[in-house]
Amino acid sequence: MRLDRITVLDGSAPLVWLVRPSPALTALHAAVWDALAGADGLLPWHAPGRWIPHLSLALRFRDADRRRARAVAAADRPTGAFVAARSYDGADRTVTALGRAVPDT
Repeated sequence: MRLDRITVLDGSAPLVWLVRPSPALTALHAAVWDALAGADGLLPWHAPGRWIPHLSLALRFRDADRRRARAVAAADRPTGAFVAARSYDGADRTVTALGRAVPDT
């Protein structure tokens, strides 16, 4: 996973760090979408071709502070791994886990 640039989605609210969609990430996303077919919580903007891979940094971010946020985040690019799929509903302010329940072992 490679991070690209910091921006404000939809020009107003969430400050995000865009993820550069590599062929591997695009394929992973398509496979996850297929595996979750029929699962509760899927929304149209999760679909391949519509999904915008990103890391959320702040909600209700003031667009005027974008330059400062870029300066703060420009120094280091964090590394990480995918561990879950979830969706945030900005209208309801809720987070929904995507997937099937995994029994406790």
